[in-house]
Amino acid sequence: MEQTTCTSGNLNQEWKFTASPVTGYYEISTYNSSTLAWNVVGDSPDAGAGIQLYAYSAQSNEEFEPKLLSTGYYEFIDDNSGLCVSDPNSSTTSGQQLEIETCSSAASESWTLTDLSPSSGPTATTTTISATPTSTTVGNSVTLSATVTGANGTPTGTVKFYYTTDLLDIATLSAGKGTFTASTNGLPAGTYGVSATYSGDANNLASSTTSNVNVTLKSNTTSTVLTATPNPAAVGATITLEAVVTRTSAGATGTPGGTVNFYVGSTLLNSTPAKLNSSGQATFSASTTGIAAGSYPVQAKYSGENGDNASTSSTITVVVN
Repeated sequence: MEQTTCTSGNLNQEWKFTASPVTGYYEISTYNSSTLAWNVVGDSPDAGAGIQLYAYSAQSNEEFEPKLLSTGYYEFIDDNSGLCVSDPNSSTTSGQQLEIETCSSAASESWTLTDLSPSSGPTATTTTISATPTSTTVGNSVTLSATVTGANGTPTGTVKFYYTTDLLDIATLSAGKGTFTASTNGLPAGTYGVSATYSGDANNLASSTTSNVNVTLKSNTTSTVLTATPNPAAVGATITLEAVVTRTSAGATGTPGGTVNFYVGSTLLNSTPAKLNSSGQATFSASTTGIAAGSYPVQAKYSGENGDNASTSSTITVVVN
């Protein structure tokens, strides 16, 4: 398949987009022969493979996703390879064979769509995204919402939510809106830009958000509380030290991860850091065999992890008699 000068009324240059009910990608068939559709030669996933017209059979190398760019042009992504339909030589003349290449949003991979029959084919859509809240502490949930609008009825299908190129979730549209509630537990503090891409349907073309929504995650302050059991303890007994770490930032939810070290004075007791469990608890058992009777100052120090700041417990006195 090659590029050539656009000619009004030339049926070889008019295309029908039919969304797959399974993948959300499109069969793109020529108006001149409804059985022939775009196809990557040889089912190849490699850059440089050519595009041809071939009898459509619902294979992944015959389905493409039109993705709206911030320039107002579209790139066409091959379902099989994730590569984009491209004029590999950036040619502006007729006769250039089209291929799939790594997507770069370059002019040689950017295409316009002109709706020639709004009543019988899919029309352009607009996808916007929002987040609630846009600023919170690590551990709290964030709800992402994508709204799709178009001129050809209420869009149906799915939306994909992305952080950079990482797929977060696929949500089914209801009344033109798809939502996803994301946990932020374990994420580092920082700002995350999230986007959405609409799959399209029989009446509505695919589209993507032209700008991200930014979600800011702030670090949590934490509190570490230390207990010893038994206390006091007889010489030769085993004492269990337990540290409980909680988040103390306003509105914080969830449980911190990370490790705790236990100290007598400045002496580290546990050679291996004690890992917090799902309840924010870490324990270490120490024998008092060979220890002189007396009072010992003991502390627990939480290491902090990702969006949770380190904290140190108050000193408790452990009595051995």
